[in-house]
Amino acid sequence: CLALGSVRAKAAALEVATWNLEWLTPRPAGDAGTREASGAGKEVAVVAIAAGQANPSAVHYHFQSKEGLIAAMLDRWNLAYEAEKASLDSQAGHEELTPTERHVRVTATAHSLNTRSASLLAALLQSREQVAGIRAWYAAQFAQIDATTDDGRRARLAFLATEGAFMLRYLGLADIGDVTWREIFQDIERCAAPQRTTPARQRS
Repeated sequence: CLALGSVRAKAAALEVATWNLEWLTPRPAGDAGTREASGAGKEVAVVAIAAGQANPSAVHYHFQSKEGLIAAMLDRWNLAYEAEKASLDSQAGHEELTPTERHVRVTATAHSLNTRSASLLAALLQSREQVAGIRAWYAAQFAQIDATTDDGRRARLAFLATEGAFMLRYLGLADIGDVTWREIFQDIERCAAPQRTTPARQRS
């Protein structure tokens, strides 16, 4: 029972941290609920209180630090993202999709995941120290693209277009309706689809 309670407490804290990202924003020293905490402990205390934990040290026990909590949030997001990609494999005709095509299709359709992603991204970009996980994720995506071929270059362009559309819509930088969104991603999918052409560096 104690072990189950611990797992539930950790899950509750992670849920609060993921959906209520105000704790990532520096708070005044006299804020209620954080007066007895110091440094990064203030943010962890805010999460603990919102998750119904009377003792902020319980959250600290699970995640060790603010950075540990952020890492857990990114891991949780990545699991959700990978699950969305895996779900494509169960659909007829999607078995041969490239990694870029999977990313394009997930971004085109996973509205709830996109909303959470944008909120997390906006919060983490407030501090250079917090973007390391995001940079690593992007580096991994680019590593899957062979830009020495025409297909790879189109895939890279499609990936960049996908990220641009995502940020414009979900960070509230442009009004993109559902119809326009679908049209944009129809174009991006055509760009991402392999054509099996000659290597770009060998063309005259």
